[in-house]
Amino acid sequence: MNYHVKRVSNKNNEAQIIFHITVPAENNSQGKSLSACIVEDLHPSASAVPWLESDFPAEFAQIIAGEIYEYMDKVKFNANATILEKRNMIDARYNNLVTIIQNKIRNIYSFWGLNRDV
Repeated sequence: MNYHVKRVSNKNNEAQIIFHITVPAENNSQGKSLSACIVEDLHPSASAVPWLESDFPAEFAQIIAGEIYEYMDKVKFNANATILEKRNMIDARYNNLVTIIQNKIRNIYSFWGLNRDV
């Protein structure tokens, strides 16, 4: 799953979403996989999605392995929009976030594991 909706506001104009972004399968400048960097740094042992482990065990395992990065965000929409229109807005937000978050991961962990004597 690319995202999971946790809740919608009382005014029905905003949703709290847990986006699941695939971690790029590449190494940083130190030759360490980005997934390994995430595991070492964040020690993921749970998901922000309470039902994920029981309902989507393979996806949960990918989070624990650092292959999926969880990003929580809110998506605002017109309260009068249809469910389909709201879903399409969330889909569009996910598609916009993929590149942004993957580049953020590359940047944050670009030097992870660098040890040096000067």
